[in-house]
Amino acid sequence: MRVTELKSYTDHFGDRIKTSIVNGTYLPSPILAVEIPKASGGVRMLGIPTVTDRWLQQAVSQQLAMKFEFDFEDESYGFRPKRNLHQAVLQAQKHINDGFQDIVDIDLSKFFDEATDAR
Repeated sequence: MRVTELKSYTDHFGDRIKTSIVNGTYLPSPILAVEIPKASGGVRMLGIPTVTDRWLQQAVSQQLAMKFEFDFEDESYGFRPKRNLHQAVLQAQKHINDGFQDIVDIDLSKFFDEATDAR
């Protein structure tokens, strides 16, 4: 389905979708895996959800952001509303100019890739 078709789709199936979410029976559709070339060579996998699943993900994201945004530190910039990489770099430069020597940049993209033995 195209994004432009979402409104008519939800008008027709919205109640069914809401009921399945409330009942705990909603199952997201399989994600389309697409290989994206890396500048350094090789590829990385990109998962593309369906339009409906992406719409639902965005709705949940907005609700969670409203609930938890105030709990984040001011210096936390990753995936937050009205924050971006340029602001993070400016903050890092300010810390360096203030005499701090260590800046922590954590990328969790591979954190859950490795299985751990929980025995």
